[in-house]
Formats: sequence, structure tokens, C-alpha cells
Amino acid sequence: MLFSSAIPLQVCDELTPLLSEITSSRRPLHAYFHSISTSADLYLAEVGVNLGPVPPLPKPYPLSTTSYDIEGKIPSKEVYKRIMESFRKNDVDCRFIPQEWRFESLAYPGGRAVSFYCQVFKRTANVHVIEFQKTNGCGWSFSCLLDQINEDLEELYGEEDAPMHQGKAAMGRAGMPGVPGLTRSSASIPTYADEPVSIALTDADVAPIVDFIRGPDLESQRMGMEIMVDICNQPSAGALLRKHGAVVAVVAVANSTKDVELRRLAAAAMCNFVRRNKDINTLLQSELECVPLMLKLARECAGGLPLLEVQREACRALGALANRPDTRNVLLQHGGEKCFHDLMSEGGTTCPRLRQLAMDGYQSIKRMPSY
Repeated sequence: MLFSSAIPLQVCDELTPLLSEITSSRRPLHAYFHSISTSADLYLAEVGVNLGPVPPLPKPYPLSTTSYDIEGKIPSKEVYKRIMESFRKNDVDCRFIPQEWRFESLAYPGGRAVSFYCQVFKRTANVHVIEFQKTNGCGWSFSCLLDQINEDLEELYGEEDAPMHQGKAAMGRAGMPGVPGLTRSSASIPTYADEPVSIALTDADVAPIVDFIRGPDLESQRMGMEIMVDICNQPSAGALLRKHGAVVAVVAVANSTKDVELRRLAAAAMCNFVRRNKDINTLLQSELECVPLMLKLARECAGGLPLLEVQREACRALGALANRPDTRNVLLQHGGEKCFHDLMSEGGTTCPRLRQLAMDGYQSIKRMPSY
């Protein structure tokens, strides 16, 4: 079952005063779980999940160092709900396998793809074990993301596990000094910690990157596209990118490759390109192929978890076009309004973040005057 970790607002509203009381009280945590259980039942009913029993911890089983005990008579449905709450807060996409109590997960801390799983076991009758294990991606980005998740779950952990992560997550959310970008959940979303510094780019800066993108091997293309995402984030780079055919190269690679990560980076580059350039309407006169590409990527839906971020990046780019009167007509001519409408309609997408982006784009295209 595929989830995007969204929690119904009425459930969050019901839990807020209770969680505030827990954090400020000295009463033992288990004293509150009768009340919390009601909220957990409501949450499970809303998302339509039928939870089975938590599997016992196999013996022997080599638990990773990023595993934590949850002590006390805490209902398993409460453990599930807390994990999903944290995933929602940290923009983690996941596929939950109920019979295994396993969350196959994918996130983009620092704009870098990190895949991992979260597994829940029963050590004893009153002790759960949560294990996190990275399966692919940057270890440092995963560590920062895990610190943030652990901060959300720390009141469930036993005393021995809690000090291991206290204080790290808050620093990660605020942006770590000297490591820009770690607070981003997407390659194209800037934060206070990684707002672009204006750089005077030259032909010598852009031309080799375009050659990398046009290269024959996947690693060169990915490397070039990662740098192109940042170049497209420069407000003054538009004319230079057009001169060297950067947009044409990005679109050609995205249309020809089946590599989802390369397409995600291409969508992020185009998102930055249309958001950062004030003269985007002029630039698009000769680069109109980037709009059909974004519409194509936003509509693709048969790719599981990795494709969700491709769709969201493309939808962000389309939303940027819809939000400007000088580019709204370009989007309308290519069917942008229908794309937004289909995504936000029932059956369009199961991802609330993607649906929200589509709704924002649709509202912008409706209220924005045409030029």
C-alpha cells in the first residue's frame, strides 16, 4: 500500500492538546495511551489501513546500529501512527507492507535521493523495536534525516536510546553551518540555509556541463544534471543557458532516458529555470519543448515511489508558469489547466503533496490575468 504520509487534519487537531500535556507533565507515558489509542483508531480508519500483529524479532537477527527500543504497553497502532506523522513532517514517501510491518521509504534530504526501510518488531510482549536501514543514497543526508525522525519519535524511546539523538535534529532542521542544502526536501526547493548566492557565470562554466549532460554514459549525465540544477537556480543564467542549448540538452535527455533519478534532476533544473528567470517568456519562445516535457512528467503515474518526486518537480515548474501573467498563456496553449485538473481530481493521484501542488497551479491559472 502506497502512502505519502499525510495525516487527516481533524486527527492532528485532536492530538495537539494531548501531546502538549504529555510533554509538560511528569506522568508516565503509558498513562496516556488509553486516550491516544482513540486517536490512533480514528487515524487508521481515515487512511484505511488494517494492521496485523507486529512480527517477533527473529533470533538471531543482526539489528543495525540505528535501531531503537520502545518500552511500555504502547499499542502497535500508536507506533504506526507516530512513524507516519514523522514521515509526513519530513516529506518521506513510503510504501507500507502490513504483514511485515515494513515501511519502504524514499526521501530527498538536501535534494539528494535517499532510500531506506523502517522495520518494526516485537522484542518482548511490552517492547517494540524500530530499525532504520539505508538501502541507497548519501549516508550523511540519511543521517541528518534520521536525526529529524528520531526527534519526532524520542518520547517513545527508552532511556538508553533517547540521548543518542537528542539535540541533533533541531540543528538539522535549522540548517547545519557550512553544509547548505541539508534542510531541503527537494532539489528545487531553496530554504534560508541554501538561498542561492549570485555567481557571475561565463561560457567556460556552462559549456562543459552541457557536454556532460549530452555525454554517452549515465554517470556523466547525472553529474552534469546535478550541477545544472544549481546553475538554473542563478537568476542571471538564462541567456547563457539559451546560448549553449542547455534547455534543449536537458529536455532531450529527459525524453530519451528511462532513469528516474535523471528525470527527477531534469525536472528540478527546469523548475529552477522557469522560477528564476525574469525574462522566461522571451526565453521560452525558442525553448517551448520544456513545457510539454513538464506536462508529460507531471502526468506519469506508473513508477512507484521514485516517480512521485519527478511528478512534483514537474508540477512545481508548471505552477511557476501558471503564477505569472506573461507565461500563463504558454501553459494554457499546451493544456496546463487540464493537467492540473486531472491531478487534483478524484483518482488523479494518491499523493497529497502532489495534489496540493496541482490545486495551487489550477487556482493560479484561473485567477491570473492573461497578457
